[in-house]
Parts: sequence; structure tokens; C-alpha cells
Amino acid sequence: KSKPPYTKQTKIAKGKKMAQSIIVAIIPIHNTVQVVIACVDSLQNQPRMGRVILVDNGPEQQTNELIKKLPGVEVYKNAGSEGFAKAVNRGVKRSDAPYVLILNSDTVAQPNAIKALADNLDDPSVGVAGALLIFPKGHPSAGMIQHAGLSIDADHIPKHPVMYWHPLNPAAQKRRSINAVTGAALATRRD
Repeated sequence: KSKPPYTKQTKIAKGKKMAQSIIVAIIPIHNTVQVVIACVDSLQNQPRMGRVILVDNGPEQQTNELIKKLPGVEVYKNAGSEGFAKAVNRGVKRSDAPYVLILNSDTVAQPNAIKALADNLDDPSVGVAGALLIFPKGHPSAGMIQHAGLSIDADHIPKHPVMYWHPLNPAAQKRRSINAVTGAALATRRD
């Protein structure tokens, strides 16, 4: 019996095996060569990471040529800038993994980040998994939490409940139900 193309078998307790779905990254790009290279490099060797699909909205042919040389990356060139949402939709159509990760090109994944997102999606009650994002070097709040989900208060105003916290704060590390996640790093089921 053949296995689906984007499933890995993993040993679990008492010798049983459980299929783990693979996640495919969809990254819209627009003339962002250096940050895209750092982003793709951070996805290499991540557990449960499948293909990386870049959808290039940039007019520069050089961007496409440099990125084509990255290992494990598929590049699709749009005729011009069609915007983030259309680029994401085009990438999702080209994916066939059960999970997709929509990722900004300037995002750098920490070790095991992709596995954590996919593990959350293994729970059928989870519709979307978001990442804990850290302010980058050079920002006044560098190293602190930028985003870890949004809540909506009683006045219907969105709040970042753990923004500016230290990322190792146990409350920030806890899995929780939230109202929204940022599109900078959003994982969901393809279907």
C-alpha cells in the first residue's frame, strides 16, 4: 500500500507508528533577495518541513535567478506585483501537502518552530496555528515578543496580550486559544 507523498512515519510509544503530516511553506517575495535567503536557510533541516514555494512578485529577473539556486525551493514568477494574497493563493494551489505555512519573506524560523506549528495542527480542534514572533536586531525591543496571537477585548479592540514580554516567559510559551494570528507566520490545513 503506498503512502501519501507528504507523510512521514514516526515511532511513538510501545512501537506503534503514527503518520505525521508535512507542512509546505508558501513565501510571497518582492525584491527581497537577502532576507529570503535567510528565511529559506532557517527552514532547512526543520522537522516536518516539506517543500518551500516562493511566489515572486518582483520585476527584477536577478531576484528569480539568485533564489532558484537555493536548495529545496520552487520558484514561481508572477508577471508583476499581484499582491500578497494572490501570491499566497497561487502558492497554495501549487502545494499538495496537508498543511501550509504562509510566511513573510523576512521571517527567520527558530529550530523546531515548524514542527511546533505542525504539531498544533495535528489537533483537529485547531484551525490555525500562529508563531511566536520576536522583534529583530536593531529594533528598540529586539529579542522581545512582537506577536503571539491577538485577543479581542470587551470593546472589540484587538490586543497583543504578550507583546514586549520575554519569549521564555512560561505564560508566553503556553498553547492557548486566541482570536487571531498574524499573516507573517500562519499555518493551517490546506483543505
